[in-house]
Amino acid sequence: MASLQIDAQTNRVSDPVPATPNVRLYPNPATTYIQFELAGNVRAAGLYIYNGVMGKKMMAINNVSGPVRISLNDYPRGLYVYHLLNAKGQILEVGKFQVSK
Repeated sequence: MASLQIDAQTNRVSDPVPATPNVRLYPNPATTYIQFELAGNVRAAGLYIYNGVMGKKMMAINNVSGPVRISLNDYPRGLYVYHLLNAKGQILEVGKFQVSK
């Protein structure tokens, strides 16, 4: 589970990058589709995609176990954030991708 880290000297909060990424996504930036591939034996209870500026949930996919290809036809140009969650609702990974049309 990812956790926030606070630097005591600067009081900055950071979200550490997992030592081994749980998901690979491409192409990034994307124009027509984005492909998510889970690493090795990773199973996710959910993949959630949010508009990076507005925070609006764009998509929710449950029980992700293999490659997922998402059409970006309904995604306006911009930055998007994804959350990959396990069965307990804990965040396995958080990342971002860009749609450039």
